[in-house]
Amino acid sequence: MGKTTESERELMINIADQQIANASLPPFMMVFVTENEPGFFDDIVPFLENNYRARNGYRFRSLMVVGRAGEVLKQILKTEQFSTCILMDPSQPMESFESVINELPRKAMERTWFFVGTSDKSIHYQTSETIRTLLREKEIYHEYRVMGNRGKDDWKVQFIDEAFSYTLKRMHR
Repeated sequence: MGKTTESERELMINIADQQIANASLPPFMMVFVTENEPGFFDDIVPFLENNYRARNGYRFRSLMVVGRAGEVLKQILKTEQFSTCILMDPSQPMESFESVINELPRKAMERTWFFVGTSDKSIHYQTSETIRTLLREKEIYHEYRVMGNRGKDDWKVQFIDEAFSYTLKRMHR
């Protein structure tokens, strides 16, 4: 979810294909939607479950959010539909993220594992660090990565690779 470029989507697909080919990841579906895709939870998820042998329930679902996602994140956690939430270079206002964390029941937050990552050269580095601090203070399970010494987009390759591994660890816990 979020605003991704065509090259970012291709990068994610290529990394997933490579990991599936070498048996690091089981086959899975990737669905790219915009930040405020109408009907995502009410229409798209049930459609995937009914037509593509997707498993019901949160356990085998992961969501990668690129950039802004304040209200989407709130909906995700409120419905408890995902076991992992990957925040890639998050840029949402801190007030939005903090209000989501404070409004939701503790159980919903404990059920979802967070993986937050950014580049040390990103303009959103400080937001990512603040999110990590908030998750730590609330004692919410998460992992945090800052990818350094990389070119403009090279950090994304390592981040996506680690995010997929993190998701797999959660699903096969």
